[in-house]
Amino acid sequence: MIAKRTTLAFGLVLAGLMPVRAEPGSAEEATRLTQLFESYVGANAADAPPKVAVTAEADGYRVTVNLEQIAAPLAVHGLKVEPAPFSLRIARTPDGLWRLFDATFPTFDATFADSRSRWSFTKPGGESLFDPALGVATRSTVTIGRIDSESQDKDGQSRASYSDYEAVSTAVPAGPDAVTMQGRDRFRDLSQTMRFAWPAELGGGSTIELGVTVASQRSEATIEALKVKPLLGLWRLLVATGVSPDALAAAKNDLRKAVTDSLPVFQRIGGNSQFDGIAIQFPSGSASMSKLQFGIDLNGLVKPAGGGMTLQATDLMVKSDLIPTWVEPLIPGMIDIGFNTGGFDFDGAARALIDLVDPATAGDDPDLIPSILAEKIMPDGRFMVTLTPGRLRSSLYEVAWDGGLEVASERIDGTITVRAIGLDKTIAALGAAKGDKIAAGALVGLYGAQALAAADTDGALKWVVRFKPDGSILVNDNVVQKPTEEAVPEEKDDDADGDGDGQDGKAGKP
Repeated sequence: MIAKRTTLAFGLVLAGLMPVRAEPGSAEEATRLTQLFESYVGANAADAPPKVAVTAEADGYRVTVNLEQIAAPLAVHGLKVEPAPFSLRIARTPDGLWRLFDATFPTFDATFADSRSRWSFTKPGGESLFDPALGVATRSTVTIGRIDSESQDKDGQSRASYSDYEAVSTAVPAGPDAVTMQGRDRFRDLSQTMRFAWPAELGGGSTIELGVTVASQRSEATIEALKVKPLLGLWRLLVATGVSPDALAAAKNDLRKAVTDSLPVFQRIGGNSQFDGIAIQFPSGSASMSKLQFGIDLNGLVKPAGGGMTLQATDLMVKSDLIPTWVEPLIPGMIDIGFNTGGFDFDGAARALIDLVDPATAGDDPDLIPSILAEKIMPDGRFMVTLTPGRLRSSLYEVAWDGGLEVASERIDGTITVRAIGLDKTIAALGAAKGDKIAAGALVGLYGAQALAAADTDGALKWVVRFKPDGSILVNDNVVQKPTEEAVPEEKDDDADGDGDGQDGKAGKP
């Protein structure tokens, strides 16, 4: 993953490349390229090794990046990177693109406060094709035979490794100054061990060891209409001006324009990851899944906007000395949950935030900022939540649900439908746990749910849960929560006869 991000980052900084004046590589062009890269990472400090060095070669240029020097300004915040030269070759193609290849990935050591980390990469490879007109690589492939990492701090340590990493990405134009990028990656044989001290507030003394293995992973992601060039321009401006309060204040007009030009950053980002063959070891037992999937979908700073996520777990099993035997059949072996949201104005909120951080347009009362942003992000005073069809299943029961809610500051309006089979078996299992207070409490809730249930056509039980604007909640038309406020009467029409005199046509008392 680090390898992919590093290659992408240095693909992006090539956005300023223009047609070279000399082929093969020349010292003059190497100087120009060095200055270009420095506009993204900052100029060199006096008597310090260069952050970026470009050397002319027979068929292009070798670019060497000194990560230690780039991270040097962050030393005051506790971050230090040990010498780690990253390099790659770049060569101009006849059609005006740039080929990026022959990258070297160093062993990467870093310390932050009292923690220390190391990353190492075996057998790196890959190639990218960069388009200066778009500001990104139109296609890229990165492969790494093995990635190892370790970290340690005062509380514990962690070691991890995985093999056969591959990342592939493409990019196409998506309007002025924007591109749509698609990517996928995969790896196998992840192994991680973690050792840390038992928290002092829980007694301390002993050491906890956790182990995680994953047979394989694969992910896919899409970023639609990413504003690459405006974002790069904003980055260069920050590098040129500095980030001290005085520097930011002096450049506020330029910064405001650069930030505004970068909106909406992207139109949409979506992706999913799948992990196969997961096993987790912990002191009291173990857990495993044959498959774990995540999905995410999120709009950029646009209107209307929303987002959502999904999670699915298959063949979940948990064994622990701390779990009573009656609990095990209640643990769902299959989980499928997800939701979507909508009704937001991310664009309006972003522009309001720009105004609020600009002294020329900010108000006099900073305490009003949260309410201003809340009003902008929800211009209608509400947002929508849709529960995608979800399901839990164990050896005793299966529960499914879907529905939608409209959520406002003081009310919820909508319906959620829940269906279940195996409720009787679940009640019997809990009843067998005689004397257990947790089981007894759960039984009370299940008996109540059983009393409110309606029979569905296939023998399942169904609960239609209705949330009303007045605060009341109904389950299958049975009131389980009364209104929390008086119903607002409809406004009386005092001019029902329509003659415009404000009277309803009836004779009033003298």
